[in-house]
Amino acid sequence: MSTSFSKMTAQEIHRRFRRDAVVAGWRRKPAGTTPEAIFDGTWQGTHEFLLEIACQAEAEHKNRLKEISTEAGAKKYAVKVRRLIRSLSGISDFYRANAPLSHRILSGYCTKTYRLEKIILETLPGLHATANLYLPADIPPPYPGILYFCGHSLNGKAHDQYRLRCINLAMKGFAVLIHDPLGQGERDEYVDISDGRRTVPRACRMHGAVGDPMYLSGLSLVSLRLHDARRCLDYMQSRSDVISSKIGVAGSSGGGWESLWLAAIDKRVKAVVSSNYLVASQIGDLTRK
Repeated sequence: MSTSFSKMTAQEIHRRFRRDAVVAGWRRKPAGTTPEAIFDGTWQGTHEFLLEIACQAEAEHKNRLKEISTEAGAKKYAVKVRRLIRSLSGISDFYRANAPLSHRILSGYCTKTYRLEKIILETLPGLHATANLYLPADIPPPYPGILYFCGHSLNGKAHDQYRLRCINLAMKGFAVLIHDPLGQGERDEYVDISDGRRTVPRACRMHGAVGDPMYLSGLSLVSLRLHDARRCLDYMQSRSDVISSKIGVAGSSGGGWESLWLAAIDKRVKAVVSSNYLVASQIGDLTRK
């Protein structure tokens, strides 16, 4: 970290971060051309500063874990962590328990081993999430449920690996709901309505275009994505063919993050399987070399 940057005040760091976030999200060339973000050099300093904070927090976390030696101590620490994650997620900015949930079942099909329903959920007024529900074909309901979360695939829930996992789980007797995150699959947030042309590339760059400006209003893409996830959980519990008290979550990569955070903030989740996500230590070590 440069000496000049380390002497900045917190207000200055925050101001520059907000400015660079807006630049990264909005000053890009249209889709089909080489993406180009305009920076003045402060983003690198911000990255190094945040990385240093993360490494310090990781070291403090390891020390705290060493102090836990009993089951009671572990449970007490878990309560604090859940409270912190709920606060950081900002989920209260959007989610309201028992809010009406509008949905439509559009179509579907049935094979010898599984059934599929194509669904649109209105998670907020005017905000729609496209989803697929995989059900067993030869096992009578009700079924335990699983919410499966996508990683950063451009085609979202249609990615071959995610489809196969959902099908395999349905064949084993689960009802499996998978939805498209913002900017993936059937959810395009930046489209020129005059010709249907996408103006911001999908997945990570579209997440930045949606999420970075949200900081300016005190919100975040994390809270919006977790809101979508909780509404999907609401939908699963509303179905008569799903056992509402037996719902777990799973996901890979970005979906691995989402499954862990949802389990931390929502006690309705009874089990969680997260894959390809917990690699922060290795990334930090590689970045510093």
